[in-house]
Amino acid sequence: MKILNAFNMVQDAYNVTKAMRNYGIDAHLLIKANDVAFANPLWEDFEIKESQFGDPLKPKKIAVESLPYWIKIIDIAGIHKKIFNIYKLKEMFDYYDFIFAHTPGPLYCLITHTRTPWIPYDAGLIRYLPFVKNYLPVYRPSLNSKIFLKLSEVAYKKAKRIIYTNPDTWNLFQNAGLEDKLIFIPFSIDCEKYKPTKVHRLIPHAELIFFMPSRHHWEEKGTDKVLRAFARLLKSHQETYLVMISWGTHLKKSMDLIDQLGITKNIVWLHPLNKLNLIKMFASVDVVLDQFTLGSWGTLTPEAMACMKPVIMYYNVNDIRRCFGDLPPILNAFTENEIFSRMEECFKLDLHNLGRESRKWVEKTHNPRLVVARHLQVIKEVLS
Repeated sequence: MKILNAFNMVQDAYNVTKAMRNYGIDAHLLIKANDVAFANPLWEDFEIKESQFGDPLKPKKIAVESLPYWIKIIDIAGIHKKIFNIYKLKEMFDYYDFIFAHTPGPLYCLITHTRTPWIPYDAGLIRYLPFVKNYLPVYRPSLNSKIFLKLSEVAYKKAKRIIYTNPDTWNLFQNAGLEDKLIFIPFSIDCEKYKPTKVHRLIPHAELIFFMPSRHHWEEKGTDKVLRAFARLLKSHQETYLVMISWGTHLKKSMDLIDQLGITKNIVWLHPLNKLNLIKMFASVDVVLDQFTLGSWGTLTPEAMACMKPVIMYYNVNDIRRCFGDLPPILNAFTENEIFSRMEECFKLDLHNLGRESRKWVEKTHNPRLVVARHLQVIKEVLS
């Protein structure tokens, strides 16, 4: 059976395809030419300097000869290329026996009328679709985005099954009347890659180093809550530092808030890091912070946990228990007060032991073999 994982939102499809191939499955990956850097497999698994991409959201054209043969590339930027390549895309889709359609895959599977069975793989798009009660704004409201979201809605309604990876979105699917189609599959985390490594501590004299790699988006990530909590922490722990990445919709707002709080000297700024450098950064800090709004995680949290780093973030207990059964050894926090308390707690905890328990949990719940097995089970259900 030939399987296509179509499109590569922040490496989900790449990691699943790689895992499938490791277990002897004839799986290919389709990516968009000149997609954002975070969707390029070179960002995930290859020794490449981040500066070669330029602006990660509008990257320079990079030679992709180093990519393996099972990664296919299509250029669908611009309306003329979209129209011309829709035929090429249909031809490609029809070659496979099954398609897992990552965003924007469901839309293209719908409009190409491919004969190949397909299902959507939702990594959070449901939060923006017009038939649910949204709690997040669309990033770039435009006619194109409205058309894209409307067609994606049609594709979701037509699908026989929908894979979802974010436990907090179950309620949105339920509100849309799609809960009977849902199959939860966790992110695939390669613990042979994401593991502790020895590097120099980023700031040798620091009491503790917190690291928040998430983009600056106050509604989605709760960045402002973290900054206010950290400012309070510095009153009793002056030699503590917060490392942040300089990207995101609300970067300027965050920088202004940092100035207002008077904590500039305790903030360390980094440019976006590819995954191999992110692993090294995990090793050079003490605690990782993710997001404090949505109620579940993307890949960042389990990647940090696999590297034996304690994580502070917000997760909804009911949603996580529904999907995983067991709750993770994560320091759960939602409000500014809770974030402050959890950060303060880190000075008393055995962080090494917490990191060890974190890695064990990811090995059990995000195991690539488990993820691949669930994909194969989905194929059986859809084709039966």
